[in-house]
Amino acid sequence: MGLRPHVQEARAVKQILHIFGEASGLRTNLAKCSITPIYGGEDSLEEIVSILGCQVQQFPIRYLGLPLSTRPIPKSHFQSVVEGVARKMPPCHGNLMARGGRLVWIKSVLRAVPIYAMMAENLPPWARKEIDGICRRFFWAGTDASVQGKCMVAWPTVCRPTELGGLGVSDLKLAGFALQTRWLWLQKTDQDRAWSELPIKTSPEVLGFFKASTYTLIGDGRQALFWEDRWVHGESISDIAPCLYQFVPPRTRRRQSVRQGLTDRSWVRCISGGVSLQAIHEYLNLWDILQDIPQ
Repeated sequence: MGLRPHVQEARAVKQILHIFGEASGLRTNLAKCSITPIYGGEDSLEEIVSILGCQVQQFPIRYLGLPLSTRPIPKSHFQSVVEGVARKMPPCHGNLMARGGRLVWIKSVLRAVPIYAMMAENLPPWARKEIDGICRRFFWAGTDASVQGKCMVAWPTVCRPTELGGLGVSDLKLAGFALQTRWLWLQKTDQDRAWSELPIKTSPEVLGFFKASTYTLIGDGRQALFWEDRWVHGESISDIAPCLYQFVPPRTRRRQSVRQGLTDRSWVRCISGGVSLQAIHEYLNLWDILQDIPQ
């Protein structure tokens, strides 16, 4: 009888680590490592532990300071981010600082604390509200006391850029969108990253911001998506033919490259269903536009 897949993989991992240690002199201390079952494998867990000699840690776990979970991130994680901002408050002399000094502290220290977490996950509204409250009280009062009657302008005004009449304090919601858009940018521009072929789950706002902020210059057409990217004179197919776009299966939209779509006009065969009169009009317009693009 053959070994179960999980046991085979455990032995292969141990052998790989042994070969790496022999070649580099950097040996892995498996006693300080841990494994976490996510989907299945519990029946082989004891045997895997005996092979690797490591610990077992239950899922969800924290990795590089961020939670890994297949379910919504628990509130306790974001609460720790809020508490981290509160700990960065000057301990005793905040009310002795000039308001300009407090502004610098907010921009460079307090607003920097949640950046790492925002790169991976949007802060929920309650967490943004609490962090804004900490910054607002510190800015207007220098302490964590009430600022009732002390605020000269509303906090959203403070968070505007200076050219729009604000003080340049970052808006946490917009900053989160920008930070997560970076992953979509790296996925398009750096194909050597191990995760570049994986689907990245983003909010509609992030995806819309990325599409509105970028366009694609076609090379061999292998990396750009035919239906999704803005490659036709700075526009996407969904911009040129929004009605026709709806008759293309979502799986095809996410996978078909420009090269694949243009080869033998294969994009035409991706359209399915009983198209409407508007879709036919957009189809003919798109056909004319793509006539001038070399295949």
